[in-house]
Amino acid sequence: MLSLRGEMREVEREAERRLRPFACGVGDCQRRYKNMNGLRYHYQHSGDHGAIGLALLASGQHECLQHTHGKSSAASSRQSTPLGSGQPIPVTTPSTPTYAQQYLRAQQQRSRRRGA
Repeated sequence: MLSLRGEMREVEREAERRLRPFACGVGDCQRRYKNMNGLRYHYQHSGDHGAIGLALLASGQHECLQHTHGKSSAASSRQSTPLGSGQPIPVTTPSTPTYAQQYLRAQQQRSRRRGA
């Protein structure tokens, strides 16, 4: 009976991972979200804990960015192929920094001012 319970828990955990693939992963936080917006909201409203998460997202080192969950990667989605050419043409991306990048810059500037 005990092994059946263990198997059920593992099935439940796997179902949760699939339903909510965007895990916080900062410290021992176990929060999971259905989409990236939920995870960003969590970080934006979590103080220092959130600053770490935003930094991971901005640097591309966050765990949820490492695994594409069977979807196309961000790099391939930035390119489009004109009909018949077969060669990808890079699509320009906006030069406006993301919220996470702006936040990191502000944090770095504050820490430089304190250190100087």
